[in-house]
Amino acid sequence: LTTTRDSESDIKSFLVFGAFSSSGKIVNVEGEDAPFLLTTTSTNAVRLYKLIPAEGSIPAMPTGTQVKIYYQYPLNNATTQVVADVIQPLSDTTSPLTEAELFHIEKVQGLTLAGTKAE
Repeated sequence: LTTTRDSESDIKSFLVFGAFSSSGKIVNVEGEDAPFLLTTTSTNAVRLYKLIPAEGSIPAMPTGTQVKIYYQYPLNNATTQVVADVIQPLSDTTSPLTEAELFHIEKVQGLTLAGTKAE
């Protein structure tokens, strides 16, 4: 990549990050303006990240939609939100949440799935 157009005096500096990605399920939560990404690690630990769009807005997807997201910074144990550059659905059908996933969302995180609140 060159930014100089054959001139040694017109060099532009910029910073480029490699893309990071995670796969998981979309989870819509009562009282939240953005969906969450639910992932399961190789040790079967369940993680929940609130998704923030890098630009525009996140398209509406039902809970259980399998997606792959791309973002610019690595995740660590303290990460609770992810700025998503790209959210790519992996299937046209939804995948139901498992008992462990529901337990993590409702009991560990104290959140209520959208559309399941008792009237």
